[in-house]
Amino acid sequence: MNLVDWIERARKRELRTIFRDKRLEAEHAKRSAKKERAEKETRALEMAAEVLSNDNKKSGKLERKPGAEKFLPMYSYIPATPFDSRRDIPPSWRPRSFNERKQHLEFFKCFVYPYHIPEALLFATHRPETEFGYRGVRRKARDRAFIRLAKEWVGDIASGKSFHKKNRKYFTRA
Repeated sequence: MNLVDWIERARKRELRTIFRDKRLEAEHAKRSAKKERAEKETRALEMAAEVLSNDNKKSGKLERKPGAEKFLPMYSYIPATPFDSRRDIPPSWRPRSFNERKQHLEFFKCFVYPYHIPEALLFATHRPETEFGYRGVRRKARDRAFIRLAKEWVGDIASGKSFHKKNRKYFTRA
């Protein structure tokens, strides 16, 4: 074998190794990209399964026996009174009834004011003072004056002072 053939063979061998290395690198890149894609898909599927399982745990319904955190903002307009024990509510407190009306009344009697108060007056205070118009713009409710008056009266009743003296223009002594 002469020197020229030997050089030619060595050059071709080098070219084959360079070509094989490039092909191996390309295959490795394809495999790693495919592997990354598969890992990404499995992570996405795991996250979706987790979200679905969490979603199955939480029904779309509201909690039937909510804690005090639902009721406290509704009665925040009533100032502190001698009967008031809203700051001493145990964290484990839940209303006994599933009926929402009875839950409000129980909370009010237990923590705000223990004596009878007209239900219509109490529930009039739950109405929002603002409403959305037909264009989606927020405006004052039509009954806003009555809602504020009901809140004022509930506050006067819960204060423990004479309701008649505070509201003489609306009520007679009888």
